[in-house]
Amino acid sequence: MAGDHGALKPDPALERWNLMREDVYKHFKFTPSVTRKVLLWAAVVPVSAWYIASQQDYKWDWAGKGKTESLYRTRPTPTPVGEEAK
Repeated sequence: MAGDHGALKPDPALERWNLMREDVYKHFKFTPSVTRKVLLWAAVVPVSAWYIASQQDYKWDWAGKGKTESLYRTRPTPTPVGEEAK
């Protein structure tokens, strides 16, 4: 059962693709297009995620809340009955 006894015929296209994947670091160059993508994924996306998380950090309080209690840290002021939202 062990070993390859010629049962599988290797696909040349698949072998070339695997070789290309293994050697991509030898042929990689920073072009303007690649530089934009690297800056987007390495800087803009993490900074955006940090900003959103920091804005939401102290807004919610999950500790010891009941089913009917608000999750806001500070309770929003109720709108008086006579006034409507504009």
